[in-house]
Amino acid sequence: MPLGHTIVEGSSLRVLHTSDLHLSAGNPRTLEALEHILDVARQENADIVTIAGDMFDSARDANELRPQLRDLLSENGFEILVLPGNHDATAFTQNTFYGNDVFPLIDKPVTVREYEDLLIAGVPFRERLDDDVALRIREVSDFTGTKILLLHCTLDIGLGSGGFGEEEAIRYMPVSSAKLAGLGFDYILAGHFHSSLHEQKLASGGLFVYPGSPVSLTRKERGRRSAYLIDTESKKTQAIELSTFYCDELEVTISPGTEKAWVEQIEQWAKHHKGKNCDVRVIAKGFTEMPEAELKQQIEAAAGGIHVDFRVRGIENILRYPIYQRFKQRLLNDDGIDDKERVDMMMLTVVSRLAEEGELDL
Repeated sequence: MPLGHTIVEGSSLRVLHTSDLHLSAGNPRTLEALEHILDVARQENADIVTIAGDMFDSARDANELRPQLRDLLSENGFEILVLPGNHDATAFTQNTFYGNDVFPLIDKPVTVREYEDLLIAGVPFRERLDDDVALRIREVSDFTGTKILLLHCTLDIGLGSGGFGEEEAIRYMPVSSAKLAGLGFDYILAGHFHSSLHEQKLASGGLFVYPGSPVSLTRKERGRRSAYLIDTESKKTQAIELSTFYCDELEVTISPGTEKAWVEQIEQWAKHHKGKNCDVRVIAKGFTEMPEAELKQQIEAAAGGIHVDFRVRGIENILRYPIYQRFKQRLLNDDGIDDKERVDMMMLTVVSRLAEEGELDL
């Protein structure tokens, strides 16, 4: 078994998982997020906090912040297991000290910490999960208690672009669900995916979790941020909603006759975010039969001070489309249609959507 394992008494342990804080001296919101994570760990009586990579935005940030973090990361009453990621792969050595609670998982190819009825293994950052490393990981999984594996990886590429912050073109340590299922772990707690919380049941019965970054680092990380809690005795898991800074946006596509409904939806959405630690905006697109200025005023009032990007255009453009003019003429001449106003509105909606998607030209 690799070096770096410790025996800690206690059969029931609570693990709070996070990743991708990207602590930076130039972004105080990341430091606030770390403090909040520690507060949540205390509130939830966590025994262990796991950080699955990119705790720091760079090794330079880690070096600059290390002195001021030592008190914060000491005497918390729980361990903090930190896995190096691609951003901070060189930030942790045997000689660096981040605080009494911090245990960097830096022994290669796998670092193991063993508790009475829990084993946590971490694979320090590498670009690929080679077969020989996978074999070493499977050897570790012979442990009879609860087994947790920490990875900084890209799962099943198909999770989609945009979820990996500014790194969406680079897929570090690509792994498949099938390969992870064969490793024999109860939980695979991962990092690198910045977007929202993602849980995925593996064929083996194990659970794969991306917690998402605990603070919005760009506008791509949308919605309230989360951490993930595991109770090893009850096997209960829970997403913990955080009070950290986040970004969000509501994009609406208005069509003639739907203006009132969209204004009401914008108002309800805005109320949910009011007073929160966030940067949110409304993007309104489409076409309207109302005067543009009047609709803009209504949407801004409904948004209650939230920034509105108003891109809606008047319906006059739609009325000039040949496809609509031909339909309108046939509608007027067809005596077999009773509710011509409703049918006309349906056609206006279809044409306006096509125009918004760029499928029609004037």
